[in-house]
Amino acid sequence: MDKDALLHYLKRRCTGQRNAVSSPALEALFRVSGGRLRHSINELRCAGHPICSGDEGYYYAETSAELTATIRQLQSRISKIAGAKNGLVRAAPLYDADQLELPLTE
Repeated sequence: MDKDALLHYLKRRCTGQRNAVSSPALEALFRVSGGRLRHSINELRCAGHPICSGDEGYYYAETSAELTATIRQLQSRISKIAGAKNGLVRAAPLYDADQLELPLTE
């Protein structure tokens, strides 16, 4: 996927939450899968581009409030994933230690 084209599209056509575009619409426009789109969005965010998301879809942040809302949404997801991982780590003793290959804690 051409991330520069995606970034350009979001900046020009989807600035502000009121101009959000759905994932299926972006997938069709750029002819990519949902997973590939999410991966590209993540890479752009990691590079410092203020791409937000919500129920309406993806958009380029227009205000700090929009950016803050997406940051809070991501933080909530991180907390939930960490809770699930910690529960699985607690379950690990139920299994043969030789079968567990990943470092289970950081």
